[in-house]
Amino acid sequence: MKYLVIKSQKFSWKAWLAFVCLFFAAGCLDRSNRIVNPETARRELALRGISFKEKDFIGRAADGDLWAVRLFLAAKMNPEVKDERGFTPLHAAVEGSQAKVVKTLLDGGANPNVQDKMGMTPLARAMRNEELSLVEELLKQGADVNTQNREGHTALMLAARNRDPRFMQGLLDQGADINILDNDGNTALMYAAHQNRVSMTQALLLKGADPNRVNKYGGTPLMIAAANGSPEIVLALINTGAKTDLKDTKGITARQWATLAKHAEVAELIRKHEK
Repeated sequence: MKYLVIKSQKFSWKAWLAFVCLFFAAGCLDRSNRIVNPETARRELALRGISFKEKDFIGRAADGDLWAVRLFLAAKMNPEVKDERGFTPLHAAVEGSQAKVVKTLLDGGANPNVQDKMGMTPLARAMRNEELSLVEELLKQGADVNTQNREGHTALMLAARNRDPRFMQGLLDQGADINILDNDGNTALMYAAHQNRVSMTQALLLKGADPNRVNKYGGTPLMIAAANGSPEIVLALINTGAKTDLKDTKGITARQWATLAKHAEVAELIRKHEK
């Protein structure tokens, strides 16, 4: 009989531990590859050197450790635990751009509408980070499109800052409220005008966004567009009823803002449409 000889002078504890982990992993899976035994899941975490603690759950989610995340869920740790930032594992996975972990957490019962200490939901963070696939997954799994953070910003306002119009369109398709105000009285239309997002401005106007909404400083979308020198947005606003004679709290009109910002073309465009 021949015996297998390991050609090594030192015993490899790392290799042995890996073997044990694989052995126990096989034991805690059913035929559909789901972990079903909480105690076995906890034991598996321990064998991997992972503490059954909230911070470890959040950290593994951020790092994209899919197997560890599945083990935490199987071990019945609450998927809505938070760290000092108010981050849940789902927040952490979104911030880490971990698409598979995000889906696993959502499928495992994670609430997509929990807010962190800044009032940001996972959807808002995915929107801010311009992670389209994560936005789509969160929307598919019931994320609230109208939740506001501490500054009053909605996902739609954050989408107005993005270059890709698909972010905004996805929210509009889900019924996002186009006229919600942030803490300064700004709407998503004002953000789109401020960022010179022509297609997004047009999309919001088509959905019925108010072109004459006034923020706490008396500013309107037209004033914002004029100050930023965007003739396309200025014309789109005027064509949908934006008033050219409104004044902000400093008594300045849209045309005057264009002049002050040295946008002569825009100032002339507004002048031609003044009544």
